[in-house]
Amino acid sequence: MKIVIPDPPGYIPDPIHQGSAQPTERMHPTFPMPDPQTGELKIDPEVALKAKGFDLTLSLFYSTGVKSGTEWGYGRSASVAGRVDKSGSVATITRGDFGQQYFMQAGSSGGITTFVASTNTGSQTTLSYETATGEFTEYFLSGMRIVYKNHIGSGTRYEIDRVVDPSGNTHTYAYGSGAETGRLKSIEVPGGRKLTLAYIAGPSVSLVNSIEDWSGRRWTMLYDAQGFLTTFTTPLGCTTKYVYSLAGAGAGNTMVHAIEDPRGYVTTYLYNANRRVVSMAAGSAIWSYLYSPNQTVEFWPSGGRVTYNFGTGGNLVSQISADGVVHTFEYNANRIKIREQTPAGTIYSVGYDAKNRLVFSADPLGNRTTYQYDAFDNLTTLIAADGGITTYGYEGTGNTRRQIRQTDPLGRVTSFGYTAEGLLRTATDPRGLTTTNSYDSFGNLASVMHSDGGIVTNVYDVLGRLEAVTDQLGRTTTYAYDLGDHVISVRNPLNEVTTFIYDGCLLQVEINPLNERTTYTYGRFNKRTSVKNALGYVTTTNYDNMGYPVSVIDALGNITTTQYDAAKRVQVIIDALGSRTTYGYDNTGRRNEITNARGYITTSVFNARDLIASVDALGRRTSYFYDNIGRQVATLNPLGFRTTTLYDLAGQTTTMIDALGNTTTFGYNAAGGQIRVTDPLGNISETAYFANSNRVQAQVDALGRRTTYFYDLAGQQIALQDPRGNLTTFGYDLAGRQVLAQNELGFRTTINYDGAGRQESVQDPIGRRTTTVYNAVGKPIAVIKPSGHRWSVAYDALNRVVATIDPLNRRATTVYDALGRVTANQTALGYLTSFMYDEVGNAVETITARGFRLTTVYDALNRPVVKLDALGYRTSYGYDALGRQTTIQNARGHYTTMLYTPRGEKSVVVDQTGRRTTYTYDASKRLTSSQHPNGQLTTFAHDAVGRLVESIFANGIRHTYVYDENGNRIAIADQTGVTTYVYDPANRLIRVTQPGNLSVTTTFDSAGQLASVRPPSGIAVTYNYDADGNITTTTEASYRYINEYDAAGRNVLLRTEHHIVRDWVQTAQTANAFDADNRIATIVHWNSSSPIHTITQAYDEVSNITRQVYDGAVHTFVYDARNDVLVEHAFGSAPVTYGYDEVSNRAQKEEGGLITSYIYDPANRLLEAIEGAGRTTYLYDANGNRSVRDSSGSHTTYMFDPENRLVELIEPGNIRTTFIYAGDGLRRSYHRPGGLLTTLVYHLNNILEERS
Repeated sequence: MKIVIPDPPGYIPDPIHQGSAQPTERMHPTFPMPDPQTGELKIDPEVALKAKGFDLTLSLFYSTGVKSGTEWGYGRSASVAGRVDKSGSVATITRGDFGQQYFMQAGSSGGITTFVASTNTGSQTTLSYETATGEFTEYFLSGMRIVYKNHIGSGTRYEIDRVVDPSGNTHTYAYGSGAETGRLKSIEVPGGRKLTLAYIAGPSVSLVNSIEDWSGRRWTMLYDAQGFLTTFTTPLGCTTKYVYSLAGAGAGNTMVHAIEDPRGYVTTYLYNANRRVVSMAAGSAIWSYLYSPNQTVEFWPSGGRVTYNFGTGGNLVSQISADGVVHTFEYNANRIKIREQTPAGTIYSVGYDAKNRLVFSADPLGNRTTYQYDAFDNLTTLIAADGGITTYGYEGTGNTRRQIRQTDPLGRVTSFGYTAEGLLRTATDPRGLTTTNSYDSFGNLASVMHSDGGIVTNVYDVLGRLEAVTDQLGRTTTYAYDLGDHVISVRNPLNEVTTFIYDGCLLQVEINPLNERTTYTYGRFNKRTSVKNALGYVTTTNYDNMGYPVSVIDALGNITTTQYDAAKRVQVIIDALGSRTTYGYDNTGRRNEITNARGYITTSVFNARDLIASVDALGRRTSYFYDNIGRQVATLNPLGFRTTTLYDLAGQTTTMIDALGNTTTFGYNAAGGQIRVTDPLGNISETAYFANSNRVQAQVDALGRRTTYFYDLAGQQIALQDPRGNLTTFGYDLAGRQVLAQNELGFRTTINYDGAGRQESVQDPIGRRTTTVYNAVGKPIAVIKPSGHRWSVAYDALNRVVATIDPLNRRATTVYDALGRVTANQTALGYLTSFMYDEVGNAVETITARGFRLTTVYDALNRPVVKLDALGYRTSYGYDALGRQTTIQNARGHYTTMLYTPRGEKSVVVDQTGRRTTYTYDASKRLTSSQHPNGQLTTFAHDAVGRLVESIFANGIRHTYVYDENGNRIAIADQTGVTTYVYDPANRLIRVTQPGNLSVTTTFDSAGQLASVRPPSGIAVTYNYDADGNITTTTEASYRYINEYDAAGRNVLLRTEHHIVRDWVQTAQTANAFDADNRIATIVHWNSSSPIHTITQAYDEVSNITRQVYDGAVHTFVYDARNDVLVEHAFGSAPVTYGYDEVSNRAQKEEGGLITSYIYDPANRLLEAIEGAGRTTYLYDANGNRSVRDSSGSHTTYMFDPENRLVELIEPGNIRTTFIYAGDGLRRSYHRPGGLLTTLVYHLNNILEERS
C-alpha cells in the first residue's frame, strides 16, 4: 500500500486504537473535513465495546491519499489492520489510519533485537523483536504493548496478534486460513467474548462484509464492483452511503465524491489532480481550499478564511484564524508541539524528555509545573507552580503501572488496591475509610461496598451495559437499551418508566411515566431544530449553512436572532423586540466588550491568562488578582478596597480577608472535609463527620451547641437532632423521594407523588390534604385545598402564568411582551395596570389603572437615578462607585445622604436637616453601636454565634438577653425585671412570664395551629379551625365569636354569641360582601335578630374608596393622581378640600371657607398648622422626635428615651403620663395622672390584658 502522507505533527499512537492516533473532529464519520496540510480526506466510523481492563475499539478509516485496496475496501483500512513490515535493518509500523513509523535496528542481545525510531518521525513508542517467538512488540509509555506476529506463515509482514495492558489483560487477534489467510477473523477479549468479522469476495481481495459483536449485533458493509465501500450500516439500521467519481481529480483517481448521512443529508467533495480536496459542499455551504507550497488557505461559507503555514518538515508553524489572530507554533525533534504564541503572549509551553514524557508545563505567565517519573514511566512527583508537591507510589517495581498511593502536598495519603487483572479493588482515603469494589468475570463493576458497609450492586448485559442498580436499601432501578447503545427506558423502584425513542440514530421522543411526550426534530449536522412539549407547543431553532444557530422562535412566534462575523464570533444578539446587544473582541479573539441595547459599554481586560479587570459603563474598574496556578486570590474594587482569599498547597481555602483586614480561617480534616471555621473575633464553629463515612455527623457552633444528623445507608437524611435533644425524622419512598416528616412532637406530615415524581398531595398531622394538579409539562395548574376549593392557574405557550382563577371563578390576568416581561396586570374587575420597558428591560413607565403615569430614569448601569410621580414631581438618587445608594433628593430638593464602611455596611445616615446617625460594626459585621444625632450612644454586645446578648443605652439602662440551645430567647433582664420564655420541643413559644409573675400560656394542636391562649387572669381564649386553616370559632369566657368564609377564604360572617345558662345566644353579627377584587363592598351589622347598620363602599380602579354609604348617608372622596384625597364630602356637610406639596405632605385644608395651612421642615416634619388666626407649632428634639406641640399657648411636651420611644407625655395643666418599655421593645406599663400604674400583658405583640 502506498502511503502518501507522513505522520502528522505530534502523532501520538494510542494502544486503545491499536496504535492509530485518536480520531480528530476533522474525521467525522458523515461530515469529514480535509487535513489542511495535505488536503487529504479521512473518515472514521467507529465500533466501541466494553471489555475487562480496557475497551475494544475498532475505527474504520478512509483516505483520499491512498490508491490501493485492502480487505476494508479501496482506499480504506481499519485500526485493527496495523502491522510491522521488516526490510533488512528497517522495521516499519503501518497504522490502520495510514500513518507510518520507522525504526532502525540498534542491536541484539539474548535473542532480543531492539529498534530505535528514525529521526523526526514523531515516535512515541519503542520496538523490539524476539527471535524465539518470532514476534515484534511495541511498547507504549502507558505500559501497554502491541504484539505483532506473522500469520501468513511466510514473508516479512507481521500483523497484530494481541494487545496487552500492564496487568496482562489481553485482546487476542485470530486470522483466517485458506482463501482468508492473513485476514482478521476475530478479536477475543478477557472472558472469552469475541468480535468476529465475515468476508465476501471482492475484485482483488476478500472484503469485510460484517463486524459482529458477542451479542449478535452486526455492522454491515456493502461495496461496488471495484471494491469501493458504498454503505456502512450500524446495528440500529443507521446507514451512511458513499458515492465515488473522479470528482475533478483526473483520470485514474476515483474519489469519494459524496457522503450521505443516515438522515439523507449529503456532503460532496471536489478534488484537484493531486487528490487534494478543493471544495466541500454541505447544502448551500461551500468550503474551498487553496494550496501552495507550505501553505493552505481554507475559505469558509461565511467569507472567513483560515491560513495554515507549514515548515519544511510538515509542522504547522503558524495559523491565521478567521478572526485575524495569528498563532505561531514550535515543535521539538519528535514533532510534538511545545509552544504556542498569540498576540497575548506564550499561551502554551511544555517540555519533554528523551522518552517523550512531559517534564514541565508553563502557563502563559511563565508559572511552571514539573513532572518526574520512575524507570517504568510512571509519574512519581508533580511539583505545582505554587510549590505544592504531590507524589505517587506504585505496586512492586512499578512495572504493572498500578498506582497504590497518592500523597498530596499536605502529606495526606490516599491508597489503592487492585485485583489480579488490575481493576481497582479498594480505595482508602486519608481518614482510613475504604471503599471496596468487586467485579464480574468480564470486568464490570458488580458491587461497591462503601466505608459504612452500605453495598450497591450492579447487573450488566452481555455488552457490559448497566442493566440494573440496586442501592444500599435494596431499591432497584433498571435500564434498557437499543442496538445503538442508547438508553431507551429507565424503570425506577416504583415501576415508573421513562421511555426514549430514537429514529435515525437521534433522540426523537421522550415519554415520562404519565405518557406525556416531548418530541424533537433535527436538521443538517444533527442540529436539533425543534422541541415540541407535551402540550404541543413548539420551539424552533434555525441555523445558518455552517450549523450555527441564527434564530430561536418560541412557541408564540417571538424571534431572537444571532449575527456572526466571518469568523463565526457572535457580533450581535437581537431580541424579540429588536433591541441589539453587540460584542467586541481583543487581538487574541477573547470577548472584551459588550455594548448593551442602550449603547453603554462594559469592558473586560485580560493578561495572557486571566481576566484581570472589568470596567463598567461609567469607567469604574474592578481588578482581579490570581496566584501561580490561576486561582483568584484578591479583588480590588473601584474604591480601592481589597478582599483576599488564601489557599493551602492542596487548594483548600484557608483564609479570607475582608476589605477591613478582618480574617476568617478554615480548617480541614485529612479527607478535605471542612471541620473548623474561625471568625474574625476568634469564635470557632466545628463540623464532625461519621467515623465510618465522610457524611456530616454534627455541627457544633461557637457556643458548643450541637446539631446531629442521621442517615440511612443510601445517604438519605432520616433524622435531625437539635441542640435541645429534640428529634425530627424523615421517611422516603422507593424512588428516594421524601414522603414523611415527623416533627419533634411525633406529629406526621405525609407527601404523595404522581408517576412523574411531582409532589401531588400533602397531608398534615390532622389528616387535611392539599392536592396539586399539573399539566402535561409539569406546571402546577391547580391547588385543591382540604375543603375542596380549587385555585387554578393558566399558562401561555411559554409556561408563563397568564391567569389565576379563584374558587369563585374570578380571574386575574397577566400580559407579557415578547421578552417575557410583564406589560399588564388586569384584575378580576378588568382594571388594568400597564408597564413599559427600555431596551435592556428596565421598567421605565407604569400606567396605573386610573391612567396616570409613573416614570423612572436609569443611568448607564441601569440604576434608577430619577423617579417622576404621577404629578411629575421628581425624586433623584445618587450612588457611589460600588453601586451603593448614597443620596436621595426628594421632590422638595432636600437630600438624605448615606455613607458606608469599606466592607459595605451603612455607617452614616444624614437626614434632610443635617442630623447625623452613625453606626459601628465588629469584625464579624455585627452592629456594635449606634449614635443618634443628639450624641447619645447605644452599644450592643453579641455572643459567639452573633446573637444580641446586651444593649446599653445612653441613660445607663441595660438589657440582657439569654437563649437556649436552639437559639430561642428564654429570658430578658431589663429595668422592669426579668421576663422568661418557655418553648415546646417544636420550638413554639408556650409560656411568657413577665415581671410580677404575670404568665401567658399557649397551646397548639397537632397541626401547629394556635389552640389556646391563657392570660394571667386565667380566662383562656380557645380557637377552632376549618379544613383550610381559617379560624372558625374563638371562645373567650362566656362569649364566642364564629367566623364563616366563602370558597375564596374571605371572612363573610362574624357572629358573636353569649353563653346564657346552658345555651349560646346570638348577640351580634357582621356580614361582609366582597367585590371580585376582594374589596369589601357591603358591611351589615346586626343585633341579636335584625340588621341595625348597613355600610356600602365603592372604589376606583386602584381601590381608593370613592363612595361610602352609612345607613343611607353618603360620603364621597376625590383623589389626585397620587391617590391623595383632594375632596371629601360627607352627607349634610360642606365639602372639605385638600392641597399637597411635592412629596404629598398636606399643605392646605379648606372646610366651610376656613383655610388651614401647613408648614414642614426639610425632613417633612410638620412645623406649623395655621388655621385662621389660630396657630399650632411643633418642635422636635435633635433626633427628630416631636418634643413640643404649642397650640395657642397650650403646650404639650413629649419626652423620649435613647431609643426614641415616648417615655413621658406632659399635657396642658402639667398632666403627666409616663411609659416604661421592656427589653423586647414593647411598652410594659404606663402611669396615668392620679397614681394609677397600668401593666400591659401581651401575647406576641398583641395586648391581652391591662392590669391596674
